[in-house]
Amino acid sequence: AKHVRFIENGIDIHDLNGELSTLPDDFFTKYQDIKFLSIHGTGLTELPPSFGSLKQLIGIRLYKTKIKTLPISLADLPSLSSIY
Repeated sequence: AKHVRFIENGIDIHDLNGELSTLPDDFFTKYQDIKFLSIHGTGLTELPPSFGSLKQLIGIRLYKTKIKTLPISLADLPSLSSIY
């Protein structure tokens, strides 16, 4: 996808024009080994259910998004230590 960039150990989802408003429900099941997730400038209002499959996730960065709440599955991510 034009808005998804793979970085070392992670994914950067960016969309400065706000065109990206949803991700497929199973989006994160393809990337279960990522350690970092950055979401920047998207029109996303929520993360898909598959967010809970990111068991290796250490950090998540949300910047200029419309996401107001994080999924309850966040509590199931044992390695997560940073949200900014």
